[in-house]
Amino acid sequence: MQFPEPSLTREFLSGFVETWRLWVPLLLLLIWVGWITRRWWGGRLLLLSVGVLITFATTITLREGSRERATMEAWNNRRVPLPQAARIDGLQLAAGTMVRWNKEDQEHLLTAELGNGQEVSPGVVLVGEADFLWESVWRGTLAKDSVLRGWPCAAGKIDLHNSGELSWCLLAVAKKTAAGDVPAGTAVLLEPGEPSNALLHLPATGMRANPGEFSIAPHEWFVLYSDGELLSVPGPLNRRGVTFPSGVVLRHGDEDVTRWYGYANQIPKTIARPTGPVTGWRGDLGTSVTCEGGRKLNIGSRVTIPISGDMVTATHWDLSSPKAKQVIDSLHCDLGPN
Repeated sequence: MQFPEPSLTREFLSGFVETWRLWVPLLLLLIWVGWITRRWWGGRLLLLSVGVLITFATTITLREGSRERATMEAWNNRRVPLPQAARIDGLQLAAGTMVRWNKEDQEHLLTAELGNGQEVSPGVVLVGEADFLWESVWRGTLAKDSVLRGWPCAAGKIDLHNSGELSWCLLAVAKKTAAGDVPAGTAVLLEPGEPSNALLHLPATGMRANPGEFSIAPHEWFVLYSDGELLSVPGPLNRRGVTFPSGVVLRHGDEDVTRWYGYANQIPKTIARPTGPVTGWRGDLGTSVTCEGGRKLNIGSRVTIPISGDMVTATHWDLSSPKAKQVIDSLHCDLGPN
């Protein structure tokens, strides 16, 4: 359930509990000081200190309780039934569904109580309470294992875009793709709209990926094109004697090498896979590479290494002019065997 952030006094009390190792010894020290000084002040220092501590704690507790009750009352006042069936923020909700409206944005919800199950979008049956989160995403509980946007999602927590489309889930079973078998438990993240590339986060199980016989370690992130073909592979890895510390993107056919080197906000969220077989790998160098004429491509250079041949494409930005532009160099370099 979404709920207002804790107040300052609640945070203070939580910190007071968490730091008991500090204030308990200090309280014992205070009691000891009061005890040894009782002959001069008759214990009044001890009684005064304990009284102040009790008064302070009681005041804070009562104030916090009052604020909590007021906050809960305001929160519950937002809970009202829908007068009729409606589609709100991408979810199809039945008449009578208990919802909480967002006071700051009257047309949107904070929560929707779906009871024992409602089909909020085609094939998506949620149970319990769903929360409208950041960036127009719903978080709810999937009633049962379901195939959503082609992915076998496990019952339990799930995220939906405000279009009603799957945003995130965990795989209930392994999923066969053109890149290989994605294991159960993998997290799948999709953009709204079809087709969508898939950002995957492996569980404590690695996988073999094709083409290229890549070994992807447990807990790593990688991307598949919408057709299930491999787009990127996490690093570190080595190809033809060249080290890539942060992974590579596969180059297909005669793909334009510049399309991966624009600014981040210029790269579309969904990228179609180029035609043709894999012809190389591109990424940032982890070791320098020697090329024709004694020229070196230094660590960090962004390059494309071919599967066969020795022609390396290096791409960088020329910042010498008022308007930055891309520069592409094609060089014969010393590479390992094909």
